[in-house]
Amino acid sequence: MINKSMGFLETNFPNWRNNRYLKYTASKASKAKMQKYTSRGKMLRIATIREYVPIILVKIGRKVKNLIHKFKAKFKKFLKAKNKKKYLKQRIPGRKLVKQPKDVKYTRFYEKLKVNENEVLYASKHGEDVAGNIFRMLLAMKEEKYRKFHIKLTLKQSLVPTYQKLFERYGINYVDIVITDSKEYLQSLSTAKYLITDTSFPPYFIKKPEQIYLNTWHGTPLKAMGRIVPNREYGLGNVQRNFMIADYLLYQNEFSRDIFIKDYMLEPIYNGKVMLSGYPRNSAFFLKDRYNQIREELGLDGMRVMAYMPTWRGRLDKKENKKQISILYNYFYELDSYLKDDQVLYVKLHPFVKSAMNYDDFEHIYPFPEEYETYDFLNATDLLITDYSSIMFDYAVSKKPIVLFTYDRKEYLNERGMYLDLNTVEFPKADTVKQLAKAIQKDSTYPKFYEEFCKYDSKDTAKEGCEALFFHEKVSFPIESVQREEKKNVLIFMSGMKKNDTTERLIERLNELDTSKHNYYLCMKTSTVKKATSMLSQLKTEINYIPLVFDVNYTIKDRLACAWNFKFGFSNKTSDRLIDELAKREKDKYFGNTHFDSVMYFSMTDKIVFHMCKAFDAKKIYNSKSFDAKKYSENKKYKKHIDYYMNRIDSFDMVVGTNQLKKASIDALKNSSVKLVIDKNSKFDFEEVLKEVE
Repeated sequence: MINKSMGFLETNFPNWRNNRYLKYTASKASKAKMQKYTSRGKMLRIATIREYVPIILVKIGRKVKNLIHKFKAKFKKFLKAKNKKKYLKQRIPGRKLVKQPKDVKYTRFYEKLKVNENEVLYASKHGEDVAGNIFRMLLAMKEEKYRKFHIKLTLKQSLVPTYQKLFERYGINYVDIVITDSKEYLQSLSTAKYLITDTSFPPYFIKKPEQIYLNTWHGTPLKAMGRIVPNREYGLGNVQRNFMIADYLLYQNEFSRDIFIKDYMLEPIYNGKVMLSGYPRNSAFFLKDRYNQIREELGLDGMRVMAYMPTWRGRLDKKENKKQISILYNYFYELDSYLKDDQVLYVKLHPFVKSAMNYDDFEHIYPFPEEYETYDFLNATDLLITDYSSIMFDYAVSKKPIVLFTYDRKEYLNERGMYLDLNTVEFPKADTVKQLAKAIQKDSTYPKFYEEFCKYDSKDTAKEGCEALFFHEKVSFPIESVQREEKKNVLIFMSGMKKNDTTERLIERLNELDTSKHNYYLCMKTSTVKKATSMLSQLKTEINYIPLVFDVNYTIKDRLACAWNFKFGFSNKTSDRLIDELAKREKDKYFGNTHFDSVMYFSMTDKIVFHMCKAFDAKKIYNSKSFDAKKYSENKKYKKHIDYYMNRIDSFDMVVGTNQLKKASIDALKNSSVKLVIDKNSKFDFEEVLKEVE
């Protein structure tokens, strides 16, 4: 406005500032204002200050207010912290560069240390237990032929005294305990030739090609798993990754094998072997002498000994432990009054609620004796009471009676899907304590259930499992590859999903794809799909996905190289080499030796993922259909971002773009050997692009 009005006056009224009327007859106020009109520059400066200073002050005020709010919130956390010194230490600026977190330490060991051919590392539930399968395999390694191995077991520090006593009782004096997340544990994770777990190894773990990894999982699935868990479709990432990179997956029956392979979407890509062997822990039920021995030691001769092992209610973000304890107390008081003097009930609860239960008020109800391993003690019981726990599949090996106490069946089943209809299972069911008291007085059989779920279990499962793993000896159970159709595997890196029309349209297009020749895998960071997890459930079952628990294993050098290239926009051979090595390591971490025929970098903006794509031995496609030529010519930041990719595009086989990309005439792209395909359609045509690149 100032420029136009000044221009108008200077053009039409030359020397207007010396106009006599303005000089001599204008009011005092007008003359005062005239001082500001002496030059165009002065006017612009005054107007700018008056316009923007209030806005700047408001913004500064908001920032100060936010800083005060953040400080107050952090100060409250500090006051609540039990260990205030530790709390402050963890928040020192630059601490990650000085005091390296465990993933950085692990990566250093991974890079520097070689695999020890005779080292074995066991882990049960992330070091929070020494549960059935792991315990039985450790016990099987008591034989002299295993003495050449250095056997290690990881445990949380607080659990060490308990399990040391247990190991002494069972004569397990050949196992070294390493504290979970300690330096020794991180070293062992990178050097052990053999890795065995019943859950998963941490997200930063990278399996070396020389390492042999056995995953036994910790139960036959009754509740929904993997992609079919409602509202948790995104949450399978690290477990799926562990299955994908494992050399062996061990299952109790075909039912388990088929569920895990299907619902973790492993069938088209898993390259390891499946052991259909029964569970090592169920070997305990074939040791008849232990039945009498344990009962004699505990003074239980002539007693009807029962076990109660319920599943845990709640979620990790909503535990509701007090509610569960309150409900159980009331049921135990009532049940205790029904039990006879020759009946005793032993209870094993989830660790979250176990310590809160007090058994002093009951005459016939006790906690599981800690001096015995769980399955060893279960072998000495006469009946199992459970609900929705997979323990029913294990206990059924004994052919002893099982009763399902499903007092909250309707509520529980509404929250969590099930693979079996409990109404069709042969076990007696009780919804009240009175019904439960009647049910435990009767014997029951379940021939169909046993045949379907327990036929592979034997007294030698643990022994043979170890022999197959460590000595490649011939065993009685099958060790097979996953059967699959011969199709090409396609990996599509995406930036995530949102609950909007764009994602809806994308899902519609994906569901329309012909899957007769290709297996499609969408890949995105877990954090970018968490809020829209229900969108994943809309994909047809032939379209698979891999959510990455994306936490990069940086070393200090890697961090500096990424900052140098990504943040400051500089690059040299050393920084490029370090970033490529980092990306190769990340690719190995997430995908192991999984083969993909084609990899698409589709609507992504993450440079680490871009470099990961480069690391695949596959046809590589870069989708640039969203390229904006106008923005490229006018916005320096956008140009710099695009140029980063274009300067490194030679590793790709094809760039798919529009005429805008062609018109932009980017030098790096013109000088590259990569094939540029101009797609005039508004939608990205996955099938046409694959035809072109193949």
